Amino acid sequence: MSLVQGFLTRIQKYVDKGVILSIPSAKSGSRLSHFLNGLFQMMNSSEACFVSMAVYFDRLLRTHNSLISESNMIRLIFISGVLAIKMQEDFSCKNSYFAQISGIPNHEINYLELNFLQWIEYRLVINPEEYQNYYKSLISIKS
Repeated sequence: MSLVQGFLTRIQKYVDKGVILSIPSAKSGSRLSHFLNGLFQMMNSSEACFVSMAVYFDRLLRTHNSLISESNMIRLIFISGVLAIKMQEDFSCKNSYFAQISGIPNHEINYLELNFLQWIEYRLVINPEEYQNYYKSLISIKS
């Protein structure tokens, strides 16, 4: 199973448990799938970035799951991806670039990034064991 499919399955499990408000239609699920595939491509298919993004998103869910709904989930996943790129890549783009490619205004990217960091208590370091556990879980998730 691909990392993207593993992440989608993980999101669906959160929806089933009521942690994330339900994604009501197949169209929304398809949009999320398309978005995640695009995000993975933006990360230059970097497994490290994608796994880090999943870790950061889960950290947000553990501390502030009431923040996440269908209307803001993609933005929060995107910001966790931006943070993953900034932590994993030697060269990272400015937020103005991320705003340009995402359609999210630059000031909103800045706001989301700052708040996301506060919500996860600036915990961006991922130890090797945690990384391996997430990687294995994402590629082995069964629907």
